[in-house]
Amino acid sequence: MKDFTSVILRLFLYALVLLTDYFIIYADIIKRSVKEDSAIEIAQESYLFIIVVILIIQSFKIPTYKNLCYILALFFAMHLVREFDFFLDMIFDGLWQIIAFSMLGLAVFLFVKNKHSIIQQIGALKNDISTGLFLIGLTLLHVFSRLWGKSDNWKTLLEDNYKRVFKDLAEEGIELVSYSILLIATIQLFLTLKSSISKDGE
Repeated sequence: MKDFTSVILRLFLYALVLLTDYFIIYADIIKRSVKEDSAIEIAQESYLFIIVVILIIQSFKIPTYKNLCYILALFFAMHLVREFDFFLDMIFDGLWQIIAFSMLGLAVFLFVKNKHSIIQQIGALKNDISTGLFLIGLTLLHVFSRLWGKSDNWKTLLEDNYKRVFKDLAEEGIELVSYSILLIATIQLFLTLKSSISKDGE
């Protein structure tokens, strides 16, 4: 009964997150605009910030997996920097690329230095729900949202009624859902690692 209740609770929480996404997207639908300070953009940046913070906390609380958590934190921090490209480029053009590629270099260095343990840890997590959620979130973000947001698709559908805002809302909305799934995956990873450490300590 306890396991069944846990599944129902998880379903409720997932639905609550996606319902929140809907109202965030709807706020921009009402404004008919998706700009750098839109509700969708702010929510995306907030989700990414929370993901990075959770992963950094995990690296301290679960030192066995610290390097994997560091790499994931750097990976999502790169996405966060990318979301702020408009503001960073106001300082000077190309600043966000410098910061993002610096993070990428550090992530690659950590992986090469600790590749054997990291590969083993990824293998140990291959069947965990967090891994599946991460993969779904990343493919939605980097594959489906890009295809879904192609201007040609919306120009074909809307013809003379085409406006860029339709394309932007569609693409950014899918990205928001993707970040939601990645946030859920990060929380699930934290719970999984915490549980595994507790069992090892028994």
